Amino acid sequence: MIKMYRFVLSLIAFPLMTLAQPTVSFEELLLRHEQNPRIGLEAKQLAQNLGLPQAIHCRNNTLIHAIGIENGQPVYAVITNLAHPFEGGKVLFYDEVVQTIDLSGATNNPTGPIILDKNWSKKAYSRNMLLNGRMLLVPEWSSDKVMAFDPMTGDLVDTAFVRSNPGALASPKEAQLTPRRTITVSDQIRDLVQEFDTGGVYISHFAPAGGVNTAILDNIRGHAYRANGNLIVCVASGANQNSIAEFDSAGNYLGRFVQPSSNGPNGPFSILIRSNDILITGSNSPVGVTRLDLNGTYIAQWAAITSFPQQIIQLADGNVAVANFQGAAQTGIRIYNPNGTLLRLLSGVTGNRGVYQLGNGNFLTTNAAGIHEIDSANGGLVRTIAVDPDMQFISLIALTTTQVGESPALPAKIVLLQNYPNPFNPATTIEYHLPAATHVTLKVVDVLGREVATLVSETQQAGVYKTPFDASRLTSGVYFYRLQAGNTVQSRKLVVLK
Repeated sequence: MIKMYRFVLSLIAFPLMTLAQPTVSFEELLLRHEQNPRIGLEAKQLAQNLGLPQAIHCRNNTLIHAIGIENGQPVYAVITNLAHPFEGGKVLFYDEVVQTIDLSGATNNPTGPIILDKNWSKKAYSRNMLLNGRMLLVPEWSSDKVMAFDPMTGDLVDTAFVRSNPGALASPKEAQLTPRRTITVSDQIRDLVQEFDTGGVYISHFAPAGGVNTAILDNIRGHAYRANGNLIVCVASGANQNSIAEFDSAGNYLGRFVQPSSNGPNGPFSILIRSNDILITGSNSPVGVTRLDLNGTYIAQWAAITSFPQQIIQLADGNVAVANFQGAAQTGIRIYNPNGTLLRLLSGVTGNRGVYQLGNGNFLTTNAAGIHEIDSANGGLVRTIAVDPDMQFISLIALTTTQVGESPALPAKIVLLQNYPNPFNPATTIEYHLPAATHVTLKVVDVLGREVATLVSETQQAGVYKTPFDASRLTSGVYFYRLQAGNTVQSRKLVVLK
């Protein structure tokens, strides 16, 4: 808690009215921190050295955190609107914080996100039963860890799936499942892609193989894996500035997969590999989203977003969602058709970094104030799950989408089996068989054909698959689940009985 001695300290260290307001604007302060988190780290270290808070969470969900430096003093960003951080934001020195903000009952230097998820229960969580191996991983900078969420509902599963490790993480941006069935996390400040096992335990640095080398990786953001297993990484600074670096399966540097050019990507942030091309977002205008072929050769500008697009993902229907951080008329979740035509803007939450479409159809998104669920139809805020200024990209880690049958004989044909149990409340399992590798979508719809959940949307190898379905958010009634594997479509009925 904020104690009275801190107020006294503030008067001793900073007599009233001796400091002018910071010259940097609120928007510019957030942008600087977004593009180079090292600035925020230095500000927090300075605050600690001066005996000041690094961050404060007020009872009314006002967030105050040191992310800049002016005149030898930490500059605090004050966020008063969790859904729309740029609205009403302030920039203050600490003496102004004490004078203008009610700090009674506030939490000084919170150790991580403030959890608002009513379904969260530490006692109910079991690391060995983590959603049957399907989870959403979200890196978080305040305590440099990786959180886990339910991909169906967005509910919090683990506050620290990858625990804070000062030797491994300093500003984790994105987690990805590797072809080796481990998890890698790209870290902006460490300038490394770090590797963890599927229990969240640190293994070692992965790329560059020899350790930190800022001539190769400097101020990195998102990363992805090509079909050949090679790793590609967004690089913002240093000798490889504005390029995409490539590494082999052992983390050895192979060179630039994408060269820096006037066509972009400019300030690359996120990579989406589709079946026939690659899309890369860039934080610096005017490029927006760049389209490349699968070998990294420039094709065209895909979407002209001029105000800081971050994570880009493909949706189950083939459309593309972009989390856009900045711009009064552009920030939010932007939905495009596969060719880059804007379909709609979901702006119930703005200042966006990460995005994922949940199995219930809604979107999960992170912004400069926390992680939220929004309605996929109108973009309205459904709920804020956790309050935190530093949550990043959202990635699906599917550990059990490999075949589960132990028989060496592969299925002879595509088969969709009846779910079991049926009727059920609230959980059931859907089994299907694949005789060959193909792209698979598995969806649940209501009796009017309206989609209520997407359970699978990915290319899978031949085998037997069992996918869990949690219908706790659905009302009692008849629903249908539909499997599309290549050109084959099969469906069956299921009954939710509460």
